[in-house]
Amino acid sequence: MPPLALFFITAFVATPITLFIILPVLYLKLRPPTAHKSSHGKRQSRAAVLVLGDIGRSPRMQYHALSLAQNDRKVSLIGYVESRISPDIVEHPNITIHAISTPPKFLATSSILLFTIFAPLKIIYQLCILLELLLYTLPDDTAVLITQNPPSMPTFIVAIITRYYRGIRWVVDWHNFGYSILALKFGKAPIVGLSEWYERYFGKRADGHLTVTSAMKNFLQTGWNMGGQINVLYDRPPSQFQPFTAEERSDFLRRFNETESQAESILKGSTRLIVSATSWTPDEDFSILLKALLEYDREATMQSFLGKGGDALPRLLVIVTGKGPLKSYYESLFGTLELQSVDIKTAWLEPEDYPKLLACADLGISLHTSSSGLDLPMKVVDLFGCGIPVLAAGFQCVGELVKDGVNGKLFQDAEGLGALLKHLLSDSKELESLKKGALEETKDRWEENWKKNALPVIDRS
Repeated sequence: MPPLALFFITAFVATPITLFIILPVLYLKLRPPTAHKSSHGKRQSRAAVLVLGDIGRSPRMQYHALSLAQNDRKVSLIGYVESRISPDIVEHPNITIHAISTPPKFLATSSILLFTIFAPLKIIYQLCILLELLLYTLPDDTAVLITQNPPSMPTFIVAIITRYYRGIRWVVDWHNFGYSILALKFGKAPIVGLSEWYERYFGKRADGHLTVTSAMKNFLQTGWNMGGQINVLYDRPPSQFQPFTAEERSDFLRRFNETESQAESILKGSTRLIVSATSWTPDEDFSILLKALLEYDREATMQSFLGKGGDALPRLLVIVTGKGPLKSYYESLFGTLELQSVDIKTAWLEPEDYPKLLACADLGISLHTSSSGLDLPMKVVDLFGCGIPVLAAGFQCVGELVKDGVNGKLFQDAEGLGALLKHLLSDSKELESLKKGALEETKDRWEENWKKNALPVIDRS
């Protein structure tokens, strides 16, 4: 039997069978609907925010939880706790973190054959964990469930069951599409089409929707004929992402491990600090940056050899932040590069240090291209919050965020990125102009944007 056929049978047949077995138990154990109301017969203002992933690496969902808490909502934040969560979340009296157990490690595999066997088992495992938590553990006054997408499996099924039995409203925050990410691995295989149908069919059952771009909203409305209230909630920087003063920049550069040895040259401008935040996933082709840096290194080294002095291209310190599946692969490539004018380092920063590193950068680079073409790189928003201009890979709707020639520049390939690096770092006037445009972005913050666009959907869904 072909692997994809096996996946189809186990994932989309075993799951309904599992539900058929456990639903009678739910009928017997669930409390009556009246138990979910206050003594006045009205819902309380508690929300559940579900992250079927690592909470610490899900900033947008953390921002939802924090914004709800700051608006006098009690919040149940649900997800894996694999990395450090922002202290603002952990210490907030209105937020309760519900850590869910990660699936057994043997279910994680890079083998396509094993994936078709283990993926359904992982889904069933997550299904049971989430149903137990959402149906029996969440407080009775929970009024709304906010889930991110992707992943949609089994999140959508769990949300629909919870909505049915507990009367909780359900809002989907569409970050991207799961089927488009699956297509990166399986191409046009039937499983991708089935995943798209599942996402579209069950997504329509939600009470409200948030999207990260206008293009995504239009796709849901016209491409999938999705009804209900759909608001665009652009990612905007929260308050911790701020521009640095010269003194603050100097202090951080001198004490941060990855920059302290080159702090003086960065402050003098003979070395430029470039930051690229990545999830190390297939929709961010890091080889583009490596090729561009190789070309930059060749040119900068040649100019230095020819004795151009102050007219020579500056040395680069490139710091790449983030975690992800392709990180170790690219780190191994770094060791094989013989660079003379470029240093490349990787770092995973604590939540309080990440905004500070961004604020010290001369330039940011985004390699995100989007599997669907309809989402935007949140890391660019972080850089804009600190007033840092960005070079971003061009794709369908990136113009909703990066205005070419205003707050950053767009490139299509390694040659284009390399040319931009050489041009901007030898033309301080244009770089300063882009920085002014990036500083304008600091005026538009998450908190105000969230109240205007997200809260109406959450309260009225």
